Amino acid sequence: MWPDRLSLRVLLPVLLVVCGCNIGPRHLPEDGERYNHAMQRLMQQQLLLNLVRLRMGEPAEFLHVDTIASQHSVDRSAVARGDLFEASPKVSPNSLALSGGVTLGERPVVTFATTDTCEVFNTRMRTPIQLDMLRFLTDSGWEIDRVLRVAVARINGYSNLRIARPGGPPPLAQGVEQFEQICQTMRSLQEQDLLQFRIVEYAEPTSAPFAKDLVELEQLVAANESGYETRDPGDGKNLQLYERERWLALQFRPQETLSPEVQSLQQLLGVPAGTPVVELRAQDVLLPDGSEKHVAPASTPVRMRSLMEVFRFLAVGMALVPEESPVQHAGGAPLQVLVSDDEPEDALVAIEHCDRWYSIPRCDPHSSATFTMLLEMYRIQVSCGSTPASTSSPLLTIPLFTP
Repeated sequence: MWPDRLSLRVLLPVLLVVCGCNIGPRHLPEDGERYNHAMQRLMQQQLLLNLVRLRMGEPAEFLHVDTIASQHSVDRSAVARGDLFEASPKVSPNSLALSGGVTLGERPVVTFATTDTCEVFNTRMRTPIQLDMLRFLTDSGWEIDRVLRVAVARINGYSNLRIARPGGPPPLAQGVEQFEQICQTMRSLQEQDLLQFRIVEYAEPTSAPFAKDLVELEQLVAANESGYETRDPGDGKNLQLYERERWLALQFRPQETLSPEVQSLQQLLGVPAGTPVVELRAQDVLLPDGSEKHVAPASTPVRMRSLMEVFRFLAVGMALVPEESPVQHAGGAPLQVLVSDDEPEDALVAIEHCDRWYSIPRCDPHSSATFTMLLEMYRIQVSCGSTPASTSSPLLTIPLFTP
């Protein structure tokens, strides 16, 4: 028996609704994965492009992806037409035509922000990297010698300026061999689990004792939030203000502090033999009178590079080799980049610049690891915190439509 007209009017829209439901939840994992891969590829290409630009004497330029908004649309249509009659020998058979459709659409909107006028970005790019970066990277599994060669400019006066532009004069720096020896020794101790970074905390007095009854609770809370604390000097009547300090330090395994390898490193760091903990102090941290801020007996100065210095260091030392050359670690080069006329097939990252293709092949573990570590450093140093979009920098919004 044929359904009546009312049943058809109700049935067809219900079927179309059911067909179009769950579009959002079903596409959410796919969208997240696609945009995640796209963001990763964009960041990798931007870093390699700027390394190539700096190598060619061109200025670097960075874009920040501020927002990604993706909107899905579902358009449904339904048509029902026909003639329904009661069964009769004098009447032609029933005729019925049903048609419908569901159209899916996606409209992503990507917002870019330029960084040339962003004070936060430029400050983070040109300010020396914090010493904590050494701990962050080594705790993440990176080799300590790779971290030191890329992020550190000097240790105890020994310079890391070991890279010369191909065809140029050798770098005029003293202590290059000693810096390399420090890197190799620390790597050896790291592999033996005899060395690790740790945080050392101090509290130094910054005021003379003052009477307890002269201080209100709100003042104590404000001092604590500003990095200070109050202590009783021992008489039970007064308080003294202390400033809390945090320092990065190298800690040796106690039973190994007198081993020849550890003593050799301690001598290079300029600390007494057998010292279990060596503080690392930023060489640029000075008090207004020009003196250094807290100098421990067993400490060594470290001059960290800025992120922009890291980019220039890698760009100048980068080895550009033809695609047909065998992949090998070019002596002393922190990165090896292949140059070709056509887009490479198997590359960690590839970009086109000035009608040539530049790529880091996956089969070069040294260059791939250094480049990946640079990407992690960039994200830690720059990408967190305030974004360029929070400033007055111009925004570039690109609407895209994918049917």
